[in-house]
Parts: sequence; C-alpha cells; structure tokens
Amino acid sequence: MAKNGLVICILVITLLLDQTTSHTSRLKARKHSKRRVKAIEKFSFKHKISLTALKNPIPNTDSLYGKPTKQQLRTVLPSFKQHYEHLLRAKHHVKHQKHHEQQVRRNKIENRKYREYSIKNGIKEKDGDLKTQIEKLWREVNALKEMQALQTVCLRGTKVHKKCYLASEGLKPFHEANEDCISKGGILVIPRNSDEINALRDYGKRSLPGVNDFWLGINDMVTEGKFVDVNGAAISFLNWDRAQPDGGKRENCVLFSQSAQGKWSDEACRSSKRYICEFTIPS
Repeated sequence: MAKNGLVICILVITLLLDQTTSHTSRLKARKHSKRRVKAIEKFSFKHKISLTALKNPIPNTDSLYGKPTKQQLRTVLPSFKQHYEHLLRAKHHVKHQKHHEQQVRRNKIENRKYREYSIKNGIKEKDGDLKTQIEKLWREVNALKEMQALQTVCLRGTKVHKKCYLASEGLKPFHEANEDCISKGGILVIPRNSDEINALRDYGKRSLPGVNDFWLGINDMVTEGKFVDVNGAAISFLNWDRAQPDGGKRENCVLFSQSAQGKWSDEACRSSKRYICEFTIPS
C-alpha cells in the first residue's frame, strides 16, 4: 500500500507540473502577441499609416502550441498571409515617403544654389554690361578725338574728296617721313587716280613752293619691280614718267615730280625729300 500511495503522489505532482508549464507557456505567448501588436501600433502612429492589420490583429496562436493539426493550420495560415501582405504594403509606403522627403530636400538645396548662382551671375553680368558700356564710351571719345584732330589737319592742309592732305615742314628719308605721318594718324600720300594727281599738284604748289618733288607712299623694296603701298597692298594706278622707273635695286622708293606734271620717278629711299601726309576721312 505504501508503494501504491507513493506512485499516486508522483503522478499527481507530474500532472500539476505539466499544467503549470502549459499555463506559463500560454501566458508567454499572450504577452508576445500583445508586444507585437503594440509595436505595430507605434509604427503605424509614427509613419501615419492606417494598417488594416490592426483591424485584423495577429491571429491567436495559443492553439498552435504543441503539435498543430492540419485543420488548425488551414484556419490560421490565411490570416498570417493577409497580415504579412499588409506589412509589406506598409514597408513600401514608408520607403516611398522617405524617398519623397529626400527629393524635396534635394530640390530645396538645388533651388537655393540656383538662386545664389543667379544672384552672383547677375552681378557679373551687370559688371560686364558696365564694362562694355565704358569701353564703348572710350571708343566714342577716341573717335571724337580723332575727328577733332582730323578736322584740325584738314583746316591746316586741304580736303580732297574723302581725304585730307598736309604738307611737311622739313626734309626726311622715306622711312622717317612715313613714320612721321603714321604718328600723326595718317600715311604718306598715295594718289589713286588722275583727279588726285591734279589735286596734289595744286596743293604742292601752294604748300611747298619751289619744291620740285616729294615722297609718295609707294615702293618696291620687297620684290624688285612690284610696287606696293606702305601697307603692302598692290598699286593698281601708276603714273610713271618716261623711261621710269630706271633705278633698279638702288632706287626703290617713288617721288612725285612737279616739273613733270605730276609724273612719278624712282629714287633711293635714303635720300632726304619733302613729303605730304594723307588722312582718310571716315564716312
């Protein structure tokens, strides 16, 4: 009897322990389920998402502890699947919202940079416009000065068509005479037609009385026999005297002869002669 009583006590204690363990497992499962629901509610509130999963809470899994039957699995699995799909949609929504917020921030930064760049470039453009206007004013002032100087030259000399002639006051070799004319804003005189020949004859008689010849801005120093003006351009109008030019390589510069009625002759460039400067009147 004592042995039977001991066996019965052991069986009772074992049953009590099993019930206690099963009850503890159920409590833990309920707590775990409640924690998950609270986490989802917090997630939903933080990201302003209305989750259908909260209306359909996580299915009760208490009955699954132990070995679940096929009927229990068929009942619970659709609910898990629906809950999982809601979570995926919520995750996608949060990802899209974060991307949108990042894009908004990038747009704000780009707009701020664009405004700063526009302001900076606007100042540069204004500076550039002012600089351009100042340069334009300077060109106009210089042009007015040139016109004033040209008018002074024309008053001192004579005006022929769109040119002004001004006679020199001394004797100089060809190169020095040309440099003197350039320093005054002109060049050595170059007659382009018979009218200018006649005008030069008349002006030379008045301004250079007693002078038989004076320099023209024509030479063949580069290529013998090929006469060009002081800028290197070919001469289309020629008015040579008889048997001229006859100096060969020794005489490469051209003289205007009064005694030969404005005909030309060649002369050594180092010879000192009188000269007339020519100034073009801008149209």
